[in-house]
Amino acid sequence: SKQMQGFTRELSRVASSIGSTTRNFEFRSRDCAALKRTCGELRRAVDRETMHLEARKREQNKLFESIVTLQGRSEQLRHETIVLCKVIASLRHEVDTIGTTHARVRREHHQVNSEVALEEETCREIEEIATTASHELILKQRERNHLRAEVARSTRM
Repeated sequence: SKQMQGFTRELSRVASSIGSTTRNFEFRSRDCAALKRTCGELRRAVDRETMHLEARKREQNKLFESIVTLQGRSEQLRHETIVLCKVIASLRHEVDTIGTTHARVRREHHQVNSEVALEEETCREIEEIATTASHELILKQRERNHLRAEVARSTRM
């Protein structure tokens, strides 16, 4: 019976140990279930963040493409600006040339007008001289005719 008591005690200790192990297993099982839930939530959070990051990456790629396009357009506009500056410089030179030519033409026009005025004055003077000469000629012709008539009368007598 001592043996039986020893066996009962051993059995009781083993049972107590099994009970303790079972409680520990139940605690750990609950902890494990909680950890599984947490892992699932974390996995879903990681998936959401991955999707957000991929969306941001796509947006960044689009922005990068836009930047490259804008840089190309900027270079094109820079080239066009250089060409336009050259055209403007050429046009300014032409405007200066036209201005110089215009000033020369105005001087020449003024000179021609002065010459025309002198020619007109000379023509008026010549017309006056011609008119005076014409009157004198008429008077001389009358005088000559008168003298002829007198000579003809005197020779008839």
